[in-house]
Amino acid sequence: MWPLLLALTSLMPITYCDSTAMRDLPAPANVRIDSYNMKHILRWDPVEVSEERLPVTYRVECDLSIRNLPMCENITETQCDFTDKIQPFWRAVYTVRAEVGERTSAWAKTGHFQANKDTKIGPVKSLVVESHENTVKVDFSPPFSPILKNVRYTSYYWKEGAEDKVRV
Repeated sequence: MWPLLLALTSLMPITYCDSTAMRDLPAPANVRIDSYNMKHILRWDPVEVSEERLPVTYRVECDLSIRNLPMCENITETQCDFTDKIQPFWRAVYTVRAEVGERTSAWAKTGHFQANKDTKIGPVKSLVVESHENTVKVDFSPPFSPILKNVRYTSYYWKEGAEDKVRV
């Protein structure tokens, strides 16, 4: 009897009811995170709603699996800069939904993002190289404020015309 009951219950549709809003707007599409030099911006395509007098606004949250944190609320632009709202080591999913009055869309989600691992690092800001007989001194500034502690840079040097390079 139990296997039959389980099979029947799995065929029943599951309906979620949120009495505070109607979920009939299309969800934002093409949701992505642009993260460069520890600046993080969530972007998405605008939601088009015809025959509506109110503007489409958006809500962005950070899903840390133990709780959701608001990143941007009631915004009309299709991007949310969350650089100063997270810690570099947080591994989270970012969600965005469209809202028009009491109407909302489903949440559109990113994949997992962790700033200290997933940001793209650009070239150094300044570079000074001094060479003396048997030594080379390299001084540089990273392209972002020093919030990351374990960033390693690799330098190569070689004698002009030589093929062998030294890696440091």
